[in-house]
Amino acid sequence: GGFGSPSTSSSILPFSTSSLKLSEFRCDLRLVLDEPRCLIVQKSAACWDNALIRVAELVYTNISVRVRVKLHVIMDMNFFEEVTNLPDRLNPTDTSLLLEISLKYRVRYIGSPSTNGDEATVRANKPIPVNCSLFYFEVTIQERGDAGDMSIGLVKKTSSLCKLPGMESGTIGYLDNGRSVKGQSPEPYAQPYKVNDVVGCGINFPKQAVFFTKNGQQFGDISFAARNADLYPAVGMCTRGRELEVNFGNKPFTFNLEHYKAELCAVMRDEVLQTPLPTGSPARVNEIILEYLQYMGYLDTAKSLSLALQTPLSSREDDILKRQVVRRYILCGDIDSAIKSIEEGFPGILERNSDLQFKLRCQEFVEFISAAQAQGDLSDDVLKNVLSIGQELYRMSQQPGTCSPENDHLFQNAAALLAITDKDHDLYHKLTKPSCRANLARIVNAQLLTEQSQEPNPMLEQIFEAIKNLQSQMSRLQRGMTVNIESLLDL
Repeated sequence: GGFGSPSTSSSILPFSTSSLKLSEFRCDLRLVLDEPRCLIVQKSAACWDNALIRVAELVYTNISVRVRVKLHVIMDMNFFEEVTNLPDRLNPTDTSLLLEISLKYRVRYIGSPSTNGDEATVRANKPIPVNCSLFYFEVTIQERGDAGDMSIGLVKKTSSLCKLPGMESGTIGYLDNGRSVKGQSPEPYAQPYKVNDVVGCGINFPKQAVFFTKNGQQFGDISFAARNADLYPAVGMCTRGRELEVNFGNKPFTFNLEHYKAELCAVMRDEVLQTPLPTGSPARVNEIILEYLQYMGYLDTAKSLSLALQTPLSSREDDILKRQVVRRYILCGDIDSAIKSIEEGFPGILERNSDLQFKLRCQEFVEFISAAQAQGDLSDDVLKNVLSIGQELYRMSQQPGTCSPENDHLFQNAAALLAITDKDHDLYHKLTKPSCRANLARIVNAQLLTEQSQEPNPMLEQIFEAIKNLQSQMSRLQRGMTVNIESLLDL
């Protein structure tokens, strides 16, 4: 969900209204709007709901978001995101014919005496996702075999399997003689490795650097442009009898990867906290926070901040309370009570806005079905009631003010829920997860604000929408979780 749609009704800002201090706001959410310098964000690992801007310097023109920034994204002060679809074994169908793969992780050179000396490489089963920021794997030298080169490193999908990693442009490798190579002549790098040694290879996408380890000892970074190519972990060798075992994290690494990640995070943390703030920024920060607190209906906290700032609320307390009640009903799944509160507090809005009424009724339909399934009550009377509601929803979906591909999709998903008995089904999870309620609460809140002649899109939500767009752009540009956007974007 977006920043404006948290999955709980509690305040996004963890402040005690009984002991509110302005310094708490400046500590937890600092925003500078004076000069285009640096934007640094703390981001929840799960979603944007609990994200707080740590330091931000943006350019705004007439309150519209125009951002030229250098962006760092930190997840709970840890910019290493949990990423799926990582390489996790060797690929027996993406290997030289001179190699034999066994037990997913072991590779052996099986060429005949006549092929001895011919280079042979095997790739992992998947490329490294750039949004993982940091990837690392290790190789244990099980058998030395005949004398000859071996290399551990990264290759492209198009790289030849008849070349060792590092021997072609766009690849990199650490040779067993201690040299490194990345498409040119090998250069002195570190110590040689031999039988029983454990050699590791890591890539740091934000730094655009590769490093290698031996028996837990890390060697220096090697600059390596990795933005525009799918990179695969790879091992290569060229002599009979040589055997290696690869570890993609299926067992503990010899190298202390967690310590390495902690050190990188400490550097990032220092950069965040040492970023200077221009003078005069807190006033604008407080305005943005106060606007957002009112937008979300956090009346007590908004009143405390308003009193501390000696700034009046831009909305009437009664209006904030009305929206707060509606939002709470939606977040707890009581759509019927939410509709009644809307009809009482905002007479006529649902008649004038059939699209909003349809979305509420659709969510009510989902809540009704999921509750009946949870209670095991799918009696004839219940099914008759469900069918009646479904028919009414279908009729509504065909009305001029409601008919749209989005609402048609919404109705079809809701109707399909009735046929799903497995709570582990993807569609069941999709329709019943808290973010669906939160998203509806955001939509309804925006409409109610418009009804009250208030701004439906607060500045803080606009900022985080811009940040999400930047992060998406970063991923498309394969820049990891840290990127210099300054020359790329002007939103």
